[in-house]
Amino acid sequence: MIINRQDGNILATQNVSISAIVVLGNPRNADCSQHGICRIDTSVAPPCDCRHQTKAWLSVPSPGVVRLVFEYAAMQEASVEYFFQNSHFLVQSGYMLPANVAEKLGLPGELLLIEPGEYPIFRYAGFLEITFQGGLMG
Repeated sequence: MIINRQDGNILATQNVSISAIVVLGNPRNADCSQHGICRIDTSVAPPCDCRHQTKAWLSVPSPGVVRLVFEYAAMQEASVEYFFQNSHFLVQSGYMLPANVAEKLGLPGELLLIEPGEYPIFRYAGFLEITFQGGLMG
């Protein structure tokens, strides 16, 4: 449970984390080549011949924030080398999470966005974490 104080009011929001299939790459390319988040789904692997597909924990810990936590051991070495070799994760094109994913996060009707930019990669105990700022419009 997260407590946010906005304009003197106390707002309590539940921090839900769900398991998701993430295809790394640029959503503007049919094969998801280049850098970014190409697709996110929660039920089955997205239908594509994309090489860089992995599992992650997805959450929206506070308004305007989308967080992905990847388990290092579950990722392909080629994906780690291509997307996580630097200190920042590059997003070349914006990506809007599907409505069914927002609903599973307990945010039905919200537009969850991952904006283009460079985001710090936090590494700890076998995990890679990326926190995307400015990711909620409602």
